[in-house]
Amino acid sequence: MNKLRQNTGVILWILVISFGVIWTLQDSDVFSAMNQPNRSVATVNGSVIQQQDYQRILERQRQRFQQQLGGDLNPRMQDRIREQAYNQVVNQELLQQEMSRLGISVTDSEIENMVFGENPHRVIRRQFADSTGQINYQLLQNMAQNPQARSQWIQLEEFLRRQRRQQKMSSLVQSTIQVSEQDIKNYYQRQNTSATARYV
Repeated sequence: MNKLRQNTGVILWILVISFGVIWTLQDSDVFSAMNQPNRSVATVNGSVIQQQDYQRILERQRQRFQQQLGGDLNPRMQDRIREQAYNQVVNQELLQQEMSRLGISVTDSEIENMVFGENPHRVIRRQFADSTGQINYQLLQNMAQNPQARSQWIQLEEFLRRQRRQQKMSSLVQSTIQVSEQDIKNYYQRQNTSATARYV
């Protein structure tokens, strides 16, 4: 008992330091990351959105905001960025599901046209244009056939495929929007109706 009383200070410091370490680890989400390495962020109509997909979009959003603001982000901005990244990843999944349901797809010939056609995609124009603004098709062809640049070429094709698919979806939505005569009348009345009121 005497030994315990003599070492009370040492035991107290050990407890304080241990509590501080556990608190820090808990705040940094280390324990939950160790328990669930492939955690899901959300489930959209049965499809699971993985943590890594959310983190990738979150990091892009953070970088964009930091470039715009040119400094550190306060906690309120961090919360806003997290919410926007979450909404974006859920909306992307909903869009992908709807495009699959409608059978919207992109063929290889469409991708080829976006790269080598008369009106190439803006990414191709930006990356492969020479000093005169003309596209260097030889450089483009070399990259497509170069085995060392294969992974970059596949990423470019996937990006173009996603862009074209979303463009088709937007065109489909815009072509199906109809405005009835009643909608026009209601809009006109809302814009041109005024009222006066007197009160005591």
